[in-house]
Amino acid sequence: MKAVLHALLLPALPLFPQAAPSLPERLDAEFRVEVEKGKPKAASLSDRLAAEFSLPIHLNLGEAVLVLENKSPAAPLALEISFAEETTRRVPAPPARVTLAAGAPRAEHVVRIAGRPDGQYRTRIREIPAPGATAARPLVRTLIKQTLPEPPPPENPRDVRGTRLLFLDDWLLASRAGTVRRVHPPELFPVVPWKNHPDLARFPRNTISDFHVDADGAMNVRVTAARASRGNDMANAQTTRYWLKSADLRDWEPVKKPAPPHPGATFANSPLHLSAPPLPPGAVCRPHDPALDGPPDIAQVRVYYTGLLHETLDWAGFKVPGRRVVSVWDKTPGLRLVLKNPVTEIPSNKNGVPEKNDWSSVNDNFGRPLLSADGKTLRFWQTRRVPRHAPFRVHYDNLFSARIQVTWSSDDGIHWTPAAFAPPGPGDSPFLQHYDMRVWREENGALEMAYLQIYDARLQQISTELVCSRDGVLWRRVDPGNPFLKNGAPGEWNFGFSRPTANRRRMAFGDHYYETMHGVDALHFMALVAAPVADRSTIPDDIYRTRYGGRMAGPDGLPSSPIWKWYGSWDALLNATRGERSTPALFRYRRDRWASLSPENRTATVLTKPLSAPGQTLALNALAAAGEIRVEVRDAGGSPLPGYSGPDAARFSGDATAAPLRWSGGAVSRLPGHPFTLAIHLRNASLFALEFAP
Repeated sequence: MKAVLHALLLPALPLFPQAAPSLPERLDAEFRVEVEKGKPKAASLSDRLAAEFSLPIHLNLGEAVLVLENKSPAAPLALEISFAEETTRRVPAPPARVTLAAGAPRAEHVVRIAGRPDGQYRTRIREIPAPGATAARPLVRTLIKQTLPEPPPPENPRDVRGTRLLFLDDWLLASRAGTVRRVHPPELFPVVPWKNHPDLARFPRNTISDFHVDADGAMNVRVTAARASRGNDMANAQTTRYWLKSADLRDWEPVKKPAPPHPGATFANSPLHLSAPPLPPGAVCRPHDPALDGPPDIAQVRVYYTGLLHETLDWAGFKVPGRRVVSVWDKTPGLRLVLKNPVTEIPSNKNGVPEKNDWSSVNDNFGRPLLSADGKTLRFWQTRRVPRHAPFRVHYDNLFSARIQVTWSSDDGIHWTPAAFAPPGPGDSPFLQHYDMRVWREENGALEMAYLQIYDARLQQISTELVCSRDGVLWRRVDPGNPFLKNGAPGEWNFGFSRPTANRRRMAFGDHYYETMHGVDALHFMALVAAPVADRSTIPDDIYRTRYGGRMAGPDGLPSSPIWKWYGSWDALLNATRGERSTPALFRYRRDRWASLSPENRTATVLTKPLSAPGQTLALNALAAAGEIRVEVRDAGGSPLPGYSGPDAARFSGDATAAPLRWSGGAVSRLPGHPFTLAIHLRNASLFALEFAP
């Protein structure tokens, strides 16, 4: 049974009281229940109550939902829920009282956070005991609220000459009523030479490190293969590299060396701002001195991730510990100035929970830096860890925390601002997290896109969604819940992981784009067991009954999870782990066809904001094989233009990535020289992009 509880407020308290308030002090005292030496501690409320927010981070939301579960549903449970901001200890609202009725084990308490200042709030959940009874030790949960402004609107009119406009967001749209935005997943082609060459099957860790199309139109890929990818067995990993060739992307044959690339194939690389390179001999590294060195040049600032190990790096005598991100100014090839050490840091863990709980508490998923298109802001990405509790704690996961990507931005390399990166929202499963991401730019730098890897901790699967941003800070999922790179069925090559490779490159050939990815046929916890091991037969038979202190086999472990329906026994889990394989793959999709606007029913109209493209032509990237698209050109105020509207509108039917448009019955091919808007009428059609060209 689920119920929505409404607050029974105590007498009103002033918002952010200026005098030393007694309430935060009382809350702190309740949280730190101290007992005299030798006396037993009071029982914890966690013995009878599970409580957690449905979302780890609340971005641009007016409400937070605290889910409460009465573990003893035969008896009611009276609670007081109060808040205090983590650093300032300010109290944003008076406490609320709720009662979990007998026979109602789960309820949702809605917390109104609209208007509350951004911050991290300690949520204390205290039992209101019956007269004469001893109160249990309260629970403390974290509520994180952040507000990010909308990016500035486009200039009016927007100059779109020489631009391909994608329909991943509404930045340039005045209206699009009656449309839906749909991601169009690509074709996936696993590169599996071991079907015909069993000797290559002894390498379970496989990735594509290079690829191209040759003059005959065949695909050539270079595979890096190893028996282990990390850990103590790396010395026995037996790494090898080899080239493969395929004419149909299905049957792959080894070749001694690849054929030369086709002259018509082009590559687009991500515009990454590289991490700090090794220092040359005789170089100097020291802390930045503003009086001596002046303000940093952000174009020369680098961000360095020192790795997951506890090793210390030596930069010309300057010691930098591992497990942190450091920003440096490479002022000259021989002079490195340390600006911020650390920006973020991977904290130590206790029972899978990070010892720190703030924005700089991260894990090892590091997104490489990127300088903004205007050259003024440097950004990098790293996953924050937010502790999670029952009922949304996954006991068989390797961490008792949610991983959420964070954008770190700086205009000087010294002062860094964190922002949540497209976190899960109210319509998502409470078990969704982020794993990793890849960023690039489109629309001549006006649009940033990313492949965001979505991790379902309950299912232990990783898929990839499409997200985009106009300012590099506020990111949105293009089609939430619908992956661009989907997982396969149980046992298939991408059942557990379906994600792009780290060295992202896109090749354009003919009418298609090609990119590299890899899949894993087993689940996340299996990959953690298998990846470091060169000899899978050495994996202990009881690995899952003992892993993480035995919690994988406990009452909240694997046998009670949805994973069990796929395997059904410990032996089946073990066999799947010992046979785990990382498969390299290519994915292919029509040019610029990441996502489309389509009618929600049969017809719809899309109106653009004012545009400017004097003398340019316009081409459609669209699919209207069983329908039609009509494009009207109107003036900047939306009034029809003679020769471009009504019966003179351009029409398109078919399937093309760059179909040129003509108006006035085909007599006019160029857009007007003054600002205009477009009215695009869709009938059983999908619109992907507009291309403006001379």
